[in-house]
Order: sequence, then C-alpha cells, then structure tokens
Amino acid sequence: MEFPPPRNPNDLGRGPLVMGLTWTFTGLAIITTVLRMFVRRKVGTRKLGPDDWIMFAAMLLQLVNQILISIAFRYGMGKHLADLYIPDQLVTMSMWEWLAVPPGSAAAILARISICIVLVRLFGIYKWFKWFTIILTTLGVTMGAILAICIFAQFEPAEGLWNPFLPSIATRLDTHVLQDLQFFGQALYALADLAFVVIPIGIIWRLNMDLKRRLGLVLLMTAGLFICAMSILKGVSAIPNTNGEDGPYAGTLSLLWATLEQASVVLIGNVAPLRPIFKLDIPVFRTIADSVASLLGRGSQADTRGSGATGKVSGYRNYHDIELGTHKLGKVSDVSHIVNGHSPSANSSAKSLVEGNKVRRTDAFTVVYDGSGRPSGTQV
Repeated sequence: MEFPPPRNPNDLGRGPLVMGLTWTFTGLAIITTVLRMFVRRKVGTRKLGPDDWIMFAAMLLQLVNQILISIAFRYGMGKHLADLYIPDQLVTMSMWEWLAVPPGSAAAILARISICIVLVRLFGIYKWFKWFTIILTTLGVTMGAILAICIFAQFEPAEGLWNPFLPSIATRLDTHVLQDLQFFGQALYALADLAFVVIPIGIIWRLNMDLKRRLGLVLLMTAGLFICAMSILKGVSAIPNTNGEDGPYAGTLSLLWATLEQASVVLIGNVAPLRPIFKLDIPVFRTIADSVASLLGRGSQADTRGSGATGKVSGYRNYHDIELGTHKLGKVSDVSHIVNGHSPSANSSAKSLVEGNKVRRTDAFTVVYDGSGRPSGTQV
C-alpha cells in the first residue's frame, strides 16, 4: 500500500513544547528526590524510611518514562499525521510512546503510596483521616494497576496498540469499556489529590499556632492542587481525540498532561520531607530558612534555630511537629513551676513538677511575663 510523502517533515509540531515542559518537571523531581535522600542521611538518625525508598523508586521510573518519551520525540512525537513517514515513522514513534506507559503509571502509583505514608505520619492522630487516606490510596493504586493491564491486553497481539497495519488484530476489550475505566481511574486520582489538600488544610487551620505560620503551611499544601489539575486535564484530553484524523498530534496533549502529573506527584511529594533541609549548617539554606521563618512567623524561626543547635532530630520527629497534640505521651497535667523567683499566677495549678523521685512530663507550656517584661513563670 502506497502512502503520500510527508507534507512538512521539518515541522516538529508540539514535540518541543512537550520535551521542554516534561524535562523541566522531571528534572525538578529528580533534584528534590536526591535532596530528600541527602537530608534524611544528614539530619536525624541517618536512616531512610520506606517512604523515602518508595519515592526514590518512583523517581527512577519517571526518569525511564521521560527517556522513552524522548526517544519517541526523535521519531516524530508531536508532529501532525500528515508530516510523518507512514508507516515506518508512525509505527516506531507510537511504539516508544506506548512503552513509556508502564514505567509512568508505576511512578505515579509508587509516589502516591509514599505520600500516603507521609500523610499518615503527619495527621495519624485523626483515625478517620488515617483510614480515609489508606483506603482512597489503595483504591487509586488498584485502579491504576488494572488500567495499565487492560491497556496492553485490549488487542491480540499487543503490537496492535502501535501498529494498525498488522494483517490480523483481534480486539479483546471494547474501546468504550476502556474509556470508562480511564475516566473512573482519573476521577479517583483527582478526588484523592483534592482530598489530600483540602482536609489537611482544615486540620492545620485549627491548630494553635501563629496566623502567618498557618497561612504559610496552607500555601505549601495547596501545591497539591496542581496534581489534581493535571489529573483532570489528563482524563479530559486522553479519550476522544486520539482516534481522529490527526490522532497522534491530538494524543500529544494527553501524553503531556500524564507526564506532568507523574513528575508533579514525585516533586510535590518531596515537599514535607525536605523541611529539615533548613537545619543543615549551610549558608544558603540558613538564608532561605530565615526568609521562610519571616513568612511563617517568628515562632517557626525560633524553632528552626533551636533545633539547629543540636544538629540532629530523632527518626521521623520532623513529621510530627506540625501536630500539637500529645496523644502518644498521655494526657498533659495542669502543672506550673517558679521561674526567676516569681510566683505563678492565680490561674496556675499548685501541682509540682517533681513528684516523689519522678519528674512530671510537661509537653505544653506558656511563658507569662510581668510588667517589666521579664518572665514570671510557666504554666501548662
């Protein structure tokens, strides 16, 4: 069968746009993941948790996905159908695009598992949110795995995905069924991404901390809305246009949103674990820490410097400092003691911090100042 020559083979179409955006986000994902591993080794007990290793694996898979997409670009990804050499260039380009799907899907799945572990650590005090996060993540991961399997099982042989010129191709799965699975899977991802932003913001807003600090934490959490937007755009652009007259060119948008979503999940999933980077005794990090502290309030600046004095934090302690509850330590008693020879106020408890040969555990306190501006006592 004869095919017309390419109309304009030098027109790269959307290819350069896709390459520029996807490599930028993938590069940022790689940088933040490497920094995350470095920080966890330098700050704390020098132990890497399962969430760190899972995110590292997600980053490697995203890199593989990006390399395969780059090979597809070399063979014409992003071009109009009329600008491709048919069938050779079209088949080769499509093959590399489809081969990029498994590592990309796996990267998104693993990154979301890592984020789930971090969220459970941060907000695990709320049992309902803990199980909500676990269940929703499990559903999303399961749906993503099923969808990846169905995509490659829809034709016999699987080569029919990228080579429509085979003499015999059997359809195993109805196209509409696959479309419904794609819509449902992306809707589930978008719901999870939205819930994992909105619910923690509600929890943070009720914490007993300075308003500026709360606003700063809320601003950081809203970065997750970008992932939600990518999930929605991926689902909207994936289905109706890829089988049209200019399918390869139209399908480039779906590939773009999918790759940006995968890289963004890895990138934004590294934000919370990177917080201890400001505890490192590096001038540039100290400058950034001071700037962030001024945004979040002086209290956070004091905390950062106070923690930096020791140079180490224990294990996953940095994940827990966002929550002011002391449920793991037992109920805090109403205790006060004398500071600088001043007596506690009338509203303070008369209980002593020392009881027998034991010291009473105090995890929350307030410093009360007298008229001279000197501390007169502490109370819980």
